[in-house]
Amino acid sequence: MDAELKTYLEGMEVRLGGRTDALGERLVGRIDTLDGRIDTLDGRIDTLVGRIDTLDGRIDTLDGRIDTLDGRIDTLNSRIGALGERLDGRIDVLGGRIDALGLHFTGQLEALELRMGEHTETVETRLLSEFWKWARTSDARYRQNQGLVGALDGRVQAVEDRVADLERRQAS
Repeated sequence: MDAELKTYLEGMEVRLGGRTDALGERLVGRIDTLDGRIDTLDGRIDTLVGRIDTLDGRIDTLDGRIDTLDGRIDTLNSRIGALGERLDGRIDVLGGRIDALGLHFTGQLEALELRMGEHTETVETRLLSEFWKWARTSDARYRQNQGLVGALDGRVQAVEDRVADLERRQAS
């Protein structure tokens, strides 16, 4: 025990008389208990300090790894920048080629449209000529058969009139 505390307790013992022995023993017991608890806390604090030191070392390791990654990212960014410039050049070249192909295909399409227009006109002319021939032939056949149909129509009308006449006679 601490000397000052002991002196203080002895002074309390004198003032309190006989009651101090029991009180003193209780206080000494409590102080011993507190002393033990302080020793336990001191041990736990030492353990925590050790763990903190370990974590500090791990944090330093992680910090080093982050620095390494940062350097690698910088390298990667510079390589991406160079690659981007190369790709921009290649894309420009491809764009020029696409434009040239577009002009070429546009020219071919215009030539094809011209040829198709000429061909369509030729086919239309042939079809109109054939339709004209068919119409003339159909008209001639119609006129030829019209006389026959007219005569047949007159005969059918005469038969109908005769049948109607006979039905009226029978009905009367």
